[in-house]
Amino acid sequence: MLQEVVRVGDMHHNRKLKIFRQGDGDIQVMIVQDGIPVQNDAVADEIALVEFCTHAGGGRSSRTFQALLTLMKAMEEDNKERPIQ
Repeated sequence: MLQEVVRVGDMHHNRKLKIFRQGDGDIQVMIVQDGIPVQNDAVADEIALVEFCTHAGGGRSSRTFQALLTLMKAMEEDNKERPIQ
């Protein structure tokens, strides 16, 4: 069940929101700039990434998880209706 959706921001065309659903169902959220994931300034060589787990995987944010699924669908629809290069 691997799924990835990316949407270009309205104000910075070199920045994108990337949401990735892993094979185990967990969801990762990151910002990509110029094709490269934004780095975590606090930790060298670490991508600034937020991960939300499924309920079965120990997730503690069920509403946030569901909202991210909804956001993924909305981004897919926006990409179809109004693609941004």
